[in-house]
Amino acid sequence: MKRAELVFIPSPGFSHLVSTGELAKLLVNRDERLSITFLIMKLPFDNKVDAYTQSLSSSFAAGRVRFIDLPVQKPAGDQPRPRGFLATFIQTQKPHVKQAVSNLTESYSGPDSPPLSLTCFARP
Repeated sequence: MKRAELVFIPSPGFSHLVSTGELAKLLVNRDERLSITFLIMKLPFDNKVDAYTQSLSSSFAAGRVRFIDLPVQKPAGDQPRPRGFLATFIQTQKPHVKQAVSNLTESYSGPDSPPLSLTCFARP
């Protein structure tokens, strides 16, 4: 049976993570060949994310869904306007996302490894 690994990168913030988590539940429950890795961009002031990822992780069979927390990094410079904050924050996360995807690619490089499929839910 051929397996596939999906990589989800939800937009920062609790609400995006919840909707992406619900999508993951549907997919994993529908097809046992799928597993999903979330790359989590944590906002410095969002404290609900850890509790949600722990509860979501415990609701799945072991190894089917996992979470990788990217480093929390505040944007440099002056405090941007609220609209500019999210775009700036996502820009600071791009190198961390690139490194995490590179690490995943290396760990799945064997002949029996499932193919990776990357899905980004964040606006650039």
